[in-house]
Amino acid sequence: VGFPIEEVCVCPHDDRDCCPCRKPKPGMLMTLAGREGIELTKSLVIGDSWRDAQAARAAGCISIILDRLYNRNDDTDYRVSNLGQATQLILETRTR
Repeated sequence: VGFPIEEVCVCPHDDRDCCPCRKPKPGMLMTLAGREGIELTKSLVIGDSWRDAQAARAAGCISIILDRLYNRNDDTDYRVSNLGQATQLILETRTR
């Protein structure tokens, strides 16, 4: 079971640019949601850092962090080892 990737969004700015799309700010998620009609409160964001988790929460999403040595202390809603586990978690949360 997998999910198709329809788009990859990236903020090209640095922190000093104070861009609203630069994580941990939720601007990129908000823009994408508005453009695509995505309901953020029913969305999950998979990432590998506190910035991803904070952007997700600021946008009203559930955060999933891929567990790595460098992010063990980062706060998140869920922590998984790999994308396969993230996929399983997403499927499980959708059936609740």
